[in-house]
Amino acid sequence: MPRISARLSGKKKESFVQYCERIGKTQSEVIEEMIDEKIGQPTSNYRLPDDDQLSTAYTTLWNMRRNRKVEIPDAESTIANKLNIRKEAVRSRVMTPLEKRGYIRVQRGINKTYYHLNVPLPESELAPIKVEA
Repeated sequence: MPRISARLSGKKKESFVQYCERIGKTQSEVIEEMIDEKIGQPTSNYRLPDDDQLSTAYTTLWNMRRNRKVEIPDAESTIANKLNIRKEAVRSRVMTPLEKRGYIRVQRGINKTYYHLNVPLPESELAPIKVEA
């Protein structure tokens, strides 16, 4: 895997190392998450929903996000327009299935409610699915 290096002040580096230790992740994992959060978007490396409608909705939300959050009214209006479905149907047909599959969760703020987007796991990190006969 390619490397990236950065120069940090001693104080910033120490704070970063402590943060990584506190949350139990490697520095590389944290940096990758930060990149996904700030500039990345789901690509073929990530497992998007198998359903085309849900995949389109999630990718649309990802492109709308601010700090992995999208206000619910904005999200539902945009998804309704993108998928050409009634706004009233978005929650039951799209958002609830995305939430049940772990792609989003509802997050309540002080004055607003958001959909919080979870970063989908890369295909390489998914456990194989066991099918019982």
